Amino acid sequence: MIVASGDQVHTGIGEVLQSAVKPLGIDVTFKQVDSSTEYSDIQQFKYQLGISYWQNDNIDPDELATFAVDPNGGAKSWFTGYSDPKVTALVHRAQHETNPAARCRLYARMQDISAQDAFAGFLYYSPFAYAFSNKVHGFHVSPLGNFHLEEVWLG
Repeated sequence: MIVASGDQVHTGIGEVLQSAVKPLGIDVTFKQVDSSTEYSDIQQFKYQLGISYWQNDNIDPDELATFAVDPNGGAKSWFTGYSDPKVTALVHRAQHETNPAARCRLYARMQDISAQDAFAGFLYYSPFAYAFSNKVHGFHVSPLGNFHLEEVWLG
């Protein structure tokens, strides 16, 4: 399992996973590298097991669907190489569907198939961490993880 050196959270996750799969006869060992190498190796598929995270920049489900399960969506299915033509077709149909109920059904079917394929395991949701001070004014936390600092000032 590739892990960024010094990343206590990912190392801890790896250790929990390591002990969980040991009874199945699966031995997980760690390859610790600097974070730039970890990122690069994952993008080049130079890993067997790794940890990734996601945050939406907008509320449209297509952003994650295209990133996570479309091998031609720019991220090679979350840099896993996952490819299922049925799932890809559902993503592309949902991108063009304007009826909300029909679009929802397409995404639900895509989720069902890709979950059964188990190409990734979703472990937890980490709320956004940020620090603040009463000297900072105009700062607002966005649930999308992007911060607009145009209206922020110190005082």
